[in-house]
Amino acid sequence: MNKIDKKQTKRILEFAMLNCKDNEIDEYVNGLNQVLEKIDKIKEIKVDNKDILITPTTNFNCYDDGRATKISEKQEILKNIPNKEGDYILVPKVIE
Repeated sequence: MNKIDKKQTKRILEFAMLNCKDNEIDEYVNGLNQVLEKIDKIKEIKVDNKDILITPTTNFNCYDDGRATKISEKQEILKNIPNKEGDYILVPKVIE
């Protein structure tokens, strides 16, 4: 694993257009080295014998088939409505 030193960290901060005090550079050095350690761990994972996964889901075209169905009669629909007045559905007031 390559370690990042203070000089390289200062260059990275310049490229990122970040200003930093000299006493804060050690924190950036440690943080960047931790990132590199995690990348090295990821590189160690063996994936040679794994199948390529293009998409993690197996759902294909879950669309409606587009067939027309008979719509229930108006009175049948209104039977299922708890708040109604005549042929109108009562809903809570939205605008005051």
